Amino acid sequence: KLKALITNAYILSKQLAHAGLPLRDIHEILEFDGIIMTDSGAYQILIYGDVPIDPIEIVKIQEKLNSDIAVILDIPTPGGATYEQAKETVNRTLENAVRSLQEVSRNDIIWVGPVQGGTYPDLVRYCARRIGKMNFQMHAIGGPTQLMENYRFDNLVELVVNAKIELPINKPVHLFGAGHPLILPLLVALGCDTFDSASYAIYARDERYMTPFGTRKLNELYTFPCECEVCRKYSVDEIKEMSREERIQKLAEHNLSVILREIENIKKG
Repeated sequence: KLKALITNAYILSKQLAHAGLPLRDIHEILEFDGIIMTDSGAYQILIYGDVPIDPIEIVKIQEKLNSDIAVILDIPTPGGATYEQAKETVNRTLENAVRSLQEVSRNDIIWVGPVQGGTYPDLVRYCARRIGKMNFQMHAIGGPTQLMENYRFDNLVELVVNAKIELPINKPVHLFGAGHPLILPLLVALGCDTFDSASYAIYARDERYMTPFGTRKLNELYTFPCECEVCRKYSVDEIKEMSREERIQKLAEHNLSVILREIENIKKG
């Protein structure tokens, strides 16, 4: 049974406003009684360059949504950023962190302080050291998505290690955008406690089939090396003959099952 999920408070608030609906308990909106973590819209900043939202506004939105775990509005460090550009994202993230904590009125929500800095170890450690001294109950490390997409696992390990060196050891650490089963055991060994990723769906849209040992394009497969519900019910040829929309849906279901199964294996040790 699914026990926790993550969604985007910024996008959800825009959807509710567009429909003329008020903010209310997100557990009711999603019809889910487990733990719900909400992100702040930072990923949209990374993709689109900026979004019209204030860090104080997103704090109030997440409090009205009754999030269990809420992330302040950090400023992601883009892949390929210069040192000065990365430094600017760190400084703005720290400024937002200070402002956000001043406005927090609900202590029953777990507030997350993210670390930025990209591939610049000194900036990552500076950001982690500063934000680790603030009154957050949980921390997060941003920036792995672009590293994982380009198989830069050495940079990913360096990012996590440098952040962990400076963050408090008694607070959990979330790693944004890390959802491939191939890398999850290593990330757990490095000290990451929770993860989130849309990789199962992103890979499916590119017709990529996940396994614990890597990823294969659907057109490279002749049989499914898996016993999930999708792979038991359909052959490779049957999936290939589906409409693109249905094919993506089935691949996404399979990919998600692989990720969840790998997480269960890690929990079992």
